Amino acid sequence: MQVHGTIRTEVQIEPKDVIEKLIDNEVGWRGWVVKRDGKYYRGQEMSAGSHSYDSEHEISKDIYDYVQSLKHVLKTLKEREI
Repeated sequence: MQVHGTIRTEVQIEPKDVIEKLIDNEVGWRGWVVKRDGKYYRGQEMSAGSHSYDSEHEISKDIYDYVQSLKHVLKTLKEREI
């Protein structure tokens, strides 16, 4: 006989980890966003064997603003640490 159930348990979640994950989901690990010449770009360092290069792709202003907002919240949380 199989019994299925839902287990609920309290967990501690670090807000900074969640925000960092949200940023990574948008720009990739160690990625960045930049505004240049009125356009918005998401950049990443790409591996090419023995060397690497930067790759940038145009994104919307909304995505740029979203990532910048997350970075601002993350910076504020880190500054308020004891």
